[in-house]
Amino acid sequence: MKKFQYIYLTALLSGLLFSSCEKGMETVEQESVVYLTQSGISTHTVLLGNSVYQLGVYHAGINQTNDKLNVTLGIDDAAGADYISANAGYEILPSTYYSLPESIVMIGSEEERGMFDIQLKNIDESYVDKKYFLPISIKSVDKDVTISETSDVAILQFTRFRNVYEAKYKAYGQAVLSGTTDTDKVKIDEVVTSTSTDAGTIKVKGAVTGLNLLLKVQNGQVQITGATGSEAFNVANTSGKTSTYVGEFSEVYQCNTGTYTLYYTYTASGKQMDASVELKFWL
Repeated sequence: MKKFQYIYLTALLSGLLFSSCEKGMETVEQESVVYLTQSGISTHTVLLGNSVYQLGVYHAGINQTNDKLNVTLGIDDAAGADYISANAGYEILPSTYYSLPESIVMIGSEEERGMFDIQLKNIDESYVDKKYFLPISIKSVDKDVTISETSDVAILQFTRFRNVYEAKYKAYGQAVLSGTTDTDKVKIDEVVTSTSTDAGTIKVKGAVTGLNLLLKVQNGQVQITGATGSEAFNVANTSGKTSTYVGEFSEVYQCNTGTYTLYYTYTASGKQMDASVELKFWL
């Protein structure tokens, strides 16, 4: 009987404590504030042609009564002038390259984030090594909401173009001595990054250290050559085999999510090697 009473009292006290905590949380308030998570300086590439860059606007606070928020953003001329004075050679992105369709971002009552769209346009292959940036700040917000004093300005640097194929890839495959199936085998299993060189070509790491490849997509087929600095590897497309690319553009990732299937030869330590590698889009 005593044991039963002990269990009952323990459960009762636990329930009261939990109820008390719940009621306590209902009375806690945290200041309602809007901010940019990407505040400060950040560097970005720009998709060839026209695209949209989205800047996240966040709302934080506990037990606030706001139904929804309207946050106004725009170019911050003062922040731009300060950045230019401290960074020689930089200038605000010319208006021929961008537009701001909407100045107001609406954050719903059940949401913590809204997106501020920057329309980027007229980007071609001449857009390289640029010192252009956009200074975007939160200008105002309705209702009783505070603008963060430390996370309200974003300096977005847009330095070069990229094509739809530029992304991270998981490389998996092997290279073997030409004419064999497993002699001097080199296993390939790594994540590699890529860089655009023109509208259809990316540069990516090859089978061994120091080897960089150029992969050019034409009508679903891929031509493989050695990048500048990799001439000694004598890279060539494997005779009798066709390298391919399959993929499509993703609005979410603003690039293609596809797969390269590659066959090429290269020379290392005086030996000709046959490489067969799959490059698959990787987050």
